[in-house]
Amino acid sequence: MDIDYNIFNLNNGIKVIYIPRNDNNISSISVFCKVGQRNEPDDLTGASHFLEHMLFKGTKLRPKSKNISGELDSIGAYFNAYTDKNLTSYIVKLDSKYFKKGIDILSDMLLNSKIDDDDVKIEKQVVIEEISRARDNPADLISDKIYELIYKDHPLEHSIGSTNEKISNYNKNRVYEYYKKYYSSNNIIISICSNLKINIIKENINNSFFPKYPIQNFKLTNYTPLKIQTKRRYSSIFRKLEQTHISLGFPIEGISTQDRYCLDLIKVILAGNMSSRLFTDLREKNGLSYNVSIDLSYYKECGNFIIYTSVDKNSLFIKNNHSIVDNTINDNMIDDSTIDNNINNLFTKNIEIETITPGCIPIILENLIRLKSQKVLDKELENAQGFLRGNLIIEKEDSHSLSDYFGKQLLLDYKPILNFGYILDKYNNITPKQIRRICRKYFNFNKMNIATIGNCYENDLKDFVENYNFL
Repeated sequence: MDIDYNIFNLNNGIKVIYIPRNDNNISSISVFCKVGQRNEPDDLTGASHFLEHMLFKGTKLRPKSKNISGELDSIGAYFNAYTDKNLTSYIVKLDSKYFKKGIDILSDMLLNSKIDDDDVKIEKQVVIEEISRARDNPADLISDKIYELIYKDHPLEHSIGSTNEKISNYNKNRVYEYYKKYYSSNNIIISICSNLKINIIKENINNSFFPKYPIQNFKLTNYTPLKIQTKRRYSSIFRKLEQTHISLGFPIEGISTQDRYCLDLIKVILAGNMSSRLFTDLREKNGLSYNVSIDLSYYKECGNFIIYTSVDKNSLFIKNNHSIVDNTINDNMIDDSTIDNNINNLFTKNIEIETITPGCIPIILENLIRLKSQKVLDKELENAQGFLRGNLIIEKEDSHSLSDYFGKQLLLDYKPILNFGYILDKYNNITPKQIRRICRKYFNFNKMNIATIGNCYENDLKDFVENYNFL
């Protein structure tokens, strides 16, 4: 199951990881720069993402963006980029006979971009429009809000895109300084998955701009311990939407934690596929949600486990709450304030009202409580292990997945690099008892964070959760 790879260095210190692939004539090149949202100074929040845009705008050799895109389009290449909290990645996937052109264009973009005044002014408006569009999208906005809660007073709390005001106030010279500081040889990783022989790979890289990258002596040391959370945190943005979006998350340990293998399995058991517990309970049994997902992310010193879903606007606490309040319950049974603020009592105190069924948040909480209190069945754990095993096999079939997977690990100093066989052995040795132990370790409800966007006020959310019986 293991994937072969080879690591070598250029003379200036750029690290290259090469993954041979002989079943097709496709090459995937992923170039990583170890800079992201967490590295940005206050006056340049969002600069990593802004630079991702700017490096496609033109170089001295290719002065316009259409020169870069035109060359890549002319050979049918796929090209893209993304910015994360701790890195930026540039991707080209192409017919291997054009490998030389692909590596030359990427090396030129990342070293020789002009960053001129006119392009900065134009791209400011493009990025501002992108930020505004994300702010209008509840699924994007709630991701920022839950990160603000989990990473309160920590560099990771800020959004990758920043704000319109910050982007508008960028100084071109400061952006250029930021670019030249981080896009240096000690901060760059090249990851290549290709059918080409390693000597051809080395020759083409050495004939590109990559050997000309300057050497910097700085080291990234901005790793701030996450403050220990002692009480629950809430955020609600009220919007008149048909769906209410919910994110519920917990802080976890960072990249080096050995708990990651258990957490991968817990992710699958809870919300990894159509057989998962939350998918079954929210969608199949109660018709509350179309989908549910989990963001399991690791950074140098900390990480997060976040559940996300969206439900009908009146089903956050009780399914179809508006119809219950209006048509089902009269004053002699229970009043509106009890419905709004103490809904959990309907279940914990055995009040029998046939028409009342739990909404989204009670279902999520009860699933977490059950994982902490009961061992998963052997068959359920075997199914989760089989799902992850199948996913790893599928991931091996895509050259970009491989270049991204191994390149990230080299960039982020994984020791050792986690090969697929090693990971499978870890998954296969996990027991139901270990699953329950890790759930108890991380699903601490005093460290729970909940964000909503939609038909919910923060006081109602807080009242409901604070009165919930977590026993």
